[in-house]
Amino acid sequence: MRIVIAVLANVLANVLATVLATVLATAVMAGAVHAQDAGGGHKGRGSHHKNDQSQQTDQQKKAADDAYRSAVKGLPDKDKPDPWKNAR
Repeated sequence: MRIVIAVLANVLANVLATVLATVLATAVMAGAVHAQDAGGGHKGRGSHHKNDQSQQTDQQKKAADDAYRSAVKGLPDKDKPDPWKNAR
């Protein structure tokens, strides 16, 4: 009888340890998700400076994009590669 009680206590301890580890892992992940979502659209400190910087950044991105597009237009069109060229 003592052996059965000892085995059941050991099994119960293992189950409780597994449940506790699962609960703790879930709590840690939920905390990380909550921390990532905490911004909620608030810009935080220094948000008035970010507007000027974002406008400058947008202008720089547009200028870079326009330069890229004009450079790509100047490139000649390439023929599509034919993987069966040597097999024919």
